Amino acid sequence: MTLDVAIIGLGKMGSLHLKAFTRLRAEGLIGKIYGADSDAGKSKIYLNVLDKFFNNINDIKHQHVDLVIIATPTYTHYDFIKKFLPITHVLVEKPLAESYEKFQEIKHLVKKVKNRLFIGHIERFNPVTDYLKRIISSNVQYLSFIRTSSKPLKPENYVNVVLDLMVHDVDLLSYIFSLKDTNKVSILKVLSFLEDKFITTSHATLKIDKTLITLYSSWNYQRKYRLLKILTDHGIYSVDFHNRKVETPYSTLFWKGIDQVYEEDKHVVLSIINNEDSIIEFNNCLFSYELIFKILSSTLIIEKS
Repeated sequence: MTLDVAIIGLGKMGSLHLKAFTRLRAEGLIGKIYGADSDAGKSKIYLNVLDKFFNNINDIKHQHVDLVIIATPTYTHYDFIKKFLPITHVLVEKPLAESYEKFQEIKHLVKKVKNRLFIGHIERFNPVTDYLKRIISSNVQYLSFIRTSSKPLKPENYVNVVLDLMVHDVDLLSYIFSLKDTNKVSILKVLSFLEDKFITTSHATLKIDKTLITLYSSWNYQRKYRLLKILTDHGIYSVDFHNRKVETPYSTLFWKGIDQVYEEDKHVVLSIINNEDSIIEFNNCLFSYELIFKILSSTLIIEKS
């Protein structure tokens, strides 16, 4: 069995998905690959890769595809999910939506349709994450997440740094420790800085049982940091998700040659073909969105002059 797919949005993430699905087509898992983008110039770039390019995204609805990938700005996710989920399976890039209200509406839609909604939480396919999920016990006293990047050229496409960067670490927290109930999370303090109408830096302090957790995300760095410090009964673990490196109390581990977008896309394709559960299916990501919107609603915003 093969799946026909359509990628909506052929920017940075869309092109990475196209590369992954081209590889999966060579492996016999994918049939046709369609692409859609409002920029007609993209048709020339991907002429030899796509089976067909559509400048009008609505034309995808007539192709009877098995899976639609939404790789467009965050503020468009809600409308595209509403348009395509009733007729086919959907993989949407994170974050799912830009507001709690739209998240709730999508939640109701998922309950009404037979098709499956997957969310592109790509850090779940980082081998570092898999390692931590296997070896970190519940005896954790302290967690400190740091995630930084430069400010996007079009920050409006990403809404704010919380939904762009911090959502990754909230999702890692959820996935590594198999968290399900946000009522068990105490939000002690959230401080965010507003620059030119956008939250560009945010710092959250949480507590779960006896574990203290800090999350720091910022668009004000030229260098990408994707770091985590874990204090356990056995010592300190220093984690670098970007460089796929873990320093344990006993050794230093590295992973190389991993294409996380490919791993994510293959996982989704196989879960559809084999009708198996997925680690990034909507119902398995609920905690992340319940908590990220609680964090946003709890923040004290300071406007930078």
